[in-house]
Amino acid sequence: MIVTLYVPGKQPMSFTSTSHFGDVTGGRIVPRLHKVAEQLGCRPSLVDVIAIDHGYAMLAVFDHDGQLNELAMKEFVRLTRATIDPEDEADQLHGPVLTLTLED
Repeated sequence: MIVTLYVPGKQPMSFTSTSHFGDVTGGRIVPRLHKVAEQLGCRPSLVDVIAIDHGYAMLAVFDHDGQLNELAMKEFVRLTRATIDPEDEADQLHGPVLTLTLED
């Protein structure tokens, strides 16, 4: 599993994790919220699952008002193939975002 932390204003930080951040069941990642929360700097109850499907999970801090996270938004589009409007506040991601992806 590849874990990538997107922090606004910084380059993404990626590393490989065996099962520290989540388990894989049927090709889907089941995040371990307490470990994700440590990386995001919040309580586990504030971890928000932004997107999850076969091979990936994307998580952030619920209702974060911090700096716009443009790199995480680009990764969201790449992973989900969704279209977003970067000017629409409802489509914007703020603060730290963590992605968990299965290795190819």
